[in-house]
Amino acid sequence: MSLTWFLCDLRSGDMIADLPLSVNGSVEKTISESSSIGVTLAIHSDACPKNWSTLVDPMRAMFILDDGVNPIQGYYVSGDTAGEPTAAFTLTSLEGIPGETYCRTHDFTEGVDDESTVVATLLADVVSAPLSTPGSFGFVLDVTPTGKSGDYSYTFEEDRTVGDAISDLAQAEGGPEWTVRLRWEDATRRRIIKTIVIGPKVGAVIDSVVVENIHLSKRIRNGSYTRGNRAVHVIATGDGSGEGRPMSAAHVDADALDSGVPQWEVRISAKGDLDDAQLENVAFAGLVRRRRGARTWEAELTVTVRGCPRPGRDFNAGDTIRIDSGPLPDDPEQWRGLARVIGWRADIAGDDFRTVTPVFYMPPEEFVS
Repeated sequence: MSLTWFLCDLRSGDMIADLPLSVNGSVEKTISESSSIGVTLAIHSDACPKNWSTLVDPMRAMFILDDGVNPIQGYYVSGDTAGEPTAAFTLTSLEGIPGETYCRTHDFTEGVDDESTVVATLLADVVSAPLSTPGSFGFVLDVTPTGKSGDYSYTFEEDRTVGDAISDLAQAEGGPEWTVRLRWEDATRRRIIKTIVIGPKVGAVIDSVVVENIHLSKRIRNGSYTRGNRAVHVIATGDGSGEGRPMSAAHVDADALDSGVPQWEVRISAKGDLDDAQLENVAFAGLVRRRRGARTWEAELTVTVRGCPRPGRDFNAGDTIRIDSGPLPDDPEQWRGLARVIGWRADIAGDDFRTVTPVFYMPPEEFVS
């Protein structure tokens, strides 16, 4: 299954041309985050449109990586260089678009406005405004309520991007996740539909997709225990200084302390104007994420192996798939069961993936006192 790059209109999604692009580095996708890559265009190739320079308008261009069936990832232009046998482009994934617009004035009320509604409303001003609205980026929204709400205020006068506001909301436990999903409008494959999916947990449980040892070229378990990633005593702080600085109560893993773990401490500087309850949520979420350090599994898949799962076709960032990976010569641990893909990256060789590395989240044990 070969990979193809298409040039589309960023706003409408309409197909413009296919392009002989090569990737410098790897393609990545992670929940609620953007990524960047470098690509080169072989301008003297017979496959390159002669008018490529006028077709690629950096203010309107959208590059789509497609596997012949599904669009895998979309990008907009953040830099270019011409004047050599290949033209070079620096691309940012479509998840970066919310960071290109600023919050308009909105007020949201706890018990009334779900946090998914907050995200959707902030996006609706420009990013997902109707195409009939001049300046819209042309995204559509797929929104699932989180069951969480709070008092939030945004004003157009503050220089706060929608991307920053969305990231702030995601800090607290149960905050809204989001990602960009792409699809062709119909079988003609002439127009891309760009959807921002918002919810308490994006992605689906796909029990039929299984990663086995036979698919692995290697398996790595990563742990980070730096001050920012390890803590059993967490306090969230707001803006200010001295005794008037807003602070949450200390959230402590009492079981860890009782078992002899030293008191690793972290203070989290919460962004935005948060009330006391929101600060407590940030602190609690911070403890859940840090009480065993930051731990992930990476499984490098050789996609040429028959039956090996592929991103975009079999799974995507946010999906939960099945792992059936026993002990390996270099690692005695095993992992069998469902696991959530928080992101993936892929190295490309020619017109296909060479290896794909999904990153799996290892949830911490559920004990916090």
